[in-house]
Amino acid sequence: MTIRVFLLDDHDIVRRGVRELLESDRRLHVVGECGTATAARRLLPALCPDVAVIDVRLPDGSGVEVCRELRSACPGSRALILTSVDEEEALTAAVLAGASGYLLKDIRAIGLNEAVHAVAAGDVLLTPLRVQEVRREWGDPFPQDRGLARLTGAERLVLGGIARGLTNTEISTHLSLTEEEVRDRVSAILVKLGHSVPRTVIGGHQRPRDLRPLLSRGQAEQAEPMDIEHKTEHLPVYQSLQLLRTAPVGRLAVVIDGEPAIFPVNHVVDRGTIVFRTGAGMKLAAATGTMVAYEADGYDLQTGIAWSVVVTGKARQVRALHEVLDAMDLPVTPWEGNSKPHVVRIEPTTITGRRFHIPAAVREASRQSPPSAEPSHQP
Repeated sequence: MTIRVFLLDDHDIVRRGVRELLESDRRLHVVGECGTATAARRLLPALCPDVAVIDVRLPDGSGVEVCRELRSACPGSRALILTSVDEEEALTAAVLAGASGYLLKDIRAIGLNEAVHAVAAGDVLLTPLRVQEVRREWGDPFPQDRGLARLTGAERLVLGGIARGLTNTEISTHLSLTEEEVRDRVSAILVKLGHSVPRTVIGGHQRPRDLRPLLSRGQAEQAEPMDIEHKTEHLPVYQSLQLLRTAPVGRLAVVIDGEPAIFPVNHVVDRGTIVFRTGAGMKLAAATGTMVAYEADGYDLQTGIAWSVVVTGKARQVRALHEVLDAMDLPVTPWEGNSKPHVVRIEPTTITGRRFHIPAAVREASRQSPPSAEPSHQP
């Protein structure tokens, strides 16, 4: 079985070297790489690799945050922290990130590849006793570490969830917070513990920061009333994929003879890709091996919340035996009942999600307007 690996390191030379080491093992396949946290947040949820090798320190953020967001978006993905810092700091970073282990950058090929295989198999390459010591220190009400002493009560609650091995999504549910609030508090924790830099200072430039998520909800409402009827929320990739999973029917857009064509398609989301079945015909010929667009949406009439997700990427027919066998286990129900033996996978290059509120007047009108009647034909 091939293990899909993603590399995140801001040094091209390091990344190239690690890639060569990994690909010396035919059982390992590097499916993607990048050098910034921003690019990783776009690529990782779309790829959902088996193992991500992540550098701690990045020019535009922290690898720890990227790792935590990956765990929420792709629960089946494992991570290894790659670092040149001392082992004590590397251990703390790995525990904060929820990673399965850490690697120092002077590791040799055999050690690197063995670590990736072990983590992919579910092993944790951290000494349990040392992990317990780190977590115990985090729970000390009177910590000796100055960074821990600076944490607020709200941040300590989030740190407690991290110590228990919870993902950001699980912490948000447990503490009744939004995931954005959890991410903001994780960022503050990493800054105070010396594992990141403030988001407001990137590349030497001061950037404005929205402080509303850091306020309590009551304070936020007093600070700035929000026109919720007209607000559009741009969703991160992992939330967009979660919404796609709730709406199995979407629309596939392809080009046929120079003209756009749209087909209704039943799909499933599998490891960050879109999978559907089709027959041998125009749709298969138009989609295979080309760039396509795929869109799905949803609307709740009671709450007035609507959403739309658009995926663009290259579609390819699944032919390899191991992929065909995997696809047979997916709950892909064709749009029409006739034979649809061909499986197509869309590998995203962009995933754009938006959520917004429909104005109350429009909702009320849609409730009251009668369904359009078909014209009657008298004999």
